[in-house]
Amino acid sequence: MRPTLLNRPRFAETLSRDGTCIGYVTRGRGRPLVVLRDRQPACAAWAAMAGHWLAGRQAVLPDPRGCGWSERPVHAGAYAMPRLVDDLEAVLKATRQAVDLIAWSGAAQLALALARRPVATSVGRWILISGFCCEAPPLLSPVLVLHGDGDAQSSLQSAREFVSRQSHARLEVLPGVGHDPMREAPVRTWRIIEAFLAGAGQSPDATVGTRYSSSHEFQS
Repeated sequence: MRPTLLNRPRFAETLSRDGTCIGYVTRGRGRPLVVLRDRQPACAAWAAMAGHWLAGRQAVLPDPRGCGWSERPVHAGAYAMPRLVDDLEAVLKATRQAVDLIAWSGAAQLALALARRPVATSVGRWILISGFCCEAPPLLSPVLVLHGDGDAQSSLQSAREFVSRQSHARLEVLPGVGHDPMREAPVRTWRIIEAFLAGAGQSPDATVGTRYSSSHEFQS
């Protein structure tokens, strides 16, 4: 996509609870979609896609502390999970509005840790890909869980158990896909995500269910 004034990246920063400066990038205009990544290079490549694929939205791409535009603290415990949740909380508060949130793999654990904090009420829709925790708290807004049936790093059973404990969750199983749906089946994955986000602002669907996506990969 050729850069325009709307999709050109804009850089911002906010302070976490311990004073660490957290940088983030925004792209586009519209309802914010916070895109979480961890330190794996694949996550950075996937996060960069969001600003191009989701028309009518503002992608918010935080850099984890110690990476990219964020500060690199050296004090003891600086990278413990509570500090990472503090960082995400600061970014959500900086948006000053309701958001949707998408997280893959290890970043999904961060998202679920955030769900225990009051700021989680600002998240309208959750999208969790290939990373789940059965001990997660109940999420009060709609949840989309995406999981490849060939994922060797995160079990499909854990995804099913997570969904069974949620009141407004749906599991989409991607046949023939492994741990990285964004690379292995990008068009199929993003079409499912966009369809789910199109319902943002509607009342949660109380039906918990599992669907199997077509294994045919559409051509973009």
